[in-house]
Amino acid sequence: MRMDLYSSSPAARAVWDSADAHLISAYGHSIVEIVRENPPKKTIHFSGIKGQAIRERYMEMTYDTTDKDGNIKSLPLFADINVRTLQHTFTHPKGLLFTTHFAQIALVVTSCAAFEVMRSKGLVQPGAAFAGHSLGEFSALAAVADILPNSSLVDIVFDRGLTMQHAVERD
Repeated sequence: MRMDLYSSSPAARAVWDSADAHLISAYGHSIVEIVRENPPKKTIHFSGIKGQAIRERYMEMTYDTTDKDGNIKSLPLFADINVRTLQHTFTHPKGLLFTTHFAQIALVVTSCAAFEVMRSKGLVQPGAAFAGHSLGEFSALAAVADILPNSSLVDIVFDRGLTMQHAVERD
């Protein structure tokens, strides 16, 4: 996942560290750890004041769905998390990078880090055109247009990935 840039470039490391610090603070997990180790599970603990704030954030996350009668309903992305929940565990037998929500964060951070490396080497001309498709649009807005801060980028992409993960019934 281009973690070689993390080791070799201060510009790339700054992008990764910024995303990582926000994800740890807001969601209780490290994207750097997930990319490096691809663990099959990661438990988020909700103890203490910080843990309670993280739990509240998960409880507030919703997605819209349409029922069989055509009515739109908002449902919690984490129906199993409530005010008494002490922890939540993300799992995937092949590793968490096989889940949409973690893979998409890793992809946009990789893109932004690579772009910052190019910018730091003077390879990006001022006023250069930018574009992206689907997930790439978020990378373009964050890295090239510089109108989406890293913290907002990972928030949006994490929520997008979770919503996509819930959109299709999984086995």
